[in-house]
Amino acid sequence: MKASDKTIERIYNAAEQLFAEKGFTETSLRTITAEAEVNLAAVNYHFGSKEGLIKAIFSRYLTQFCSELEKKLDYYESAQNATPSTEELLAIFMELIVSVKSHSPKGVVTFMRLLSNALLQKQLFLHEYMSNDFGIVFYRYGLLLRKAAHDDNISEVEWFWRLHFGLGTILLNIASLEYFRTLMKKEFKTSIKTSQVIQLMTPYITAGLLAAPALKDQTLVNAKYDISKLK
Repeated sequence: MKASDKTIERIYNAAEQLFAEKGFTETSLRTITAEAEVNLAAVNYHFGSKEGLIKAIFSRYLTQFCSELEKKLDYYESAQNATPSTEELLAIFMELIVSVKSHSPKGVVTFMRLLSNALLQKQLFLHEYMSNDFGIVFYRYGLLLRKAAHDDNISEVEWFWRLHFGLGTILLNIASLEYFRTLMKKEFKTSIKTSQVIQLMTPYITAGLLAAPALKDQTLVNAKYDISKLK
């Protein structure tokens, strides 16, 4: 590995851990460079800015994840392949979450904490970045989920919220996995694997997606998603 590659890797590792533990706004570039044992100029040279570094960290995981998800979508959207069930599609998504190679020692848990912090701290530039670079893949996946549900009575707004309720369940439980494992060991005197937690979440989220419509406000029911920004 070249010296520059080693420097980049140290910056990545330090930034990921600090952003996951302390958040984006609370973590300065100087804190990152001190942890990585590099100078500030190295961050500016390789990433341009703090925002550039954050985007690069998310890109490391999402580029690979979306590439694998896109292969699945291409397969199921082809004419000769039947659409899998809602639960099967969720299982595919969840399995990809934990199977995609993670650069952090704590694996996908760190990335889920990063994503949780991005939502909680309203990192709007990240939302725009992910929408521009990966939005179409997730939109395609959402459409396939709707097709699998066979329910045109669910409005686009309600479907939007149901998908985010499901995402919230995934984020909370995987980001807090170490805590829940410790609690389970104390309360049940046993342990559980990440794959088993995924198995438990899948039918739970499926039930929420397939529930009867609940939204009554006709203004919200009639609202449509603006897909133009994904093109």
